[in-house]
Amino acid sequence: MTTTAPETTYVAEPGSLEATSTAVIDAPLEKVFRCFVDPELLPRWWAPPELEVKVDKFATGPGES
Repeated sequence: MTTTAPETTYVAEPGSLEATSTAVIDAPLEKVFRCFVDPELLPRWWAPPELEVKVDKFATGPGES
């Protein structure tokens, strides 16, 4: 399987606690959405393979924590 990194931009304003990342991903919408709502998949694409991403808590709906 061959994958390519998406074109990604990051915006972080000085003094703000918010950051925005935007990526153009060449994949079906359903698969991209699944990566956001499945705690097993999120760490696999959130960062490069050489970095470890640990999910302590995962909530996908309003009011969940």
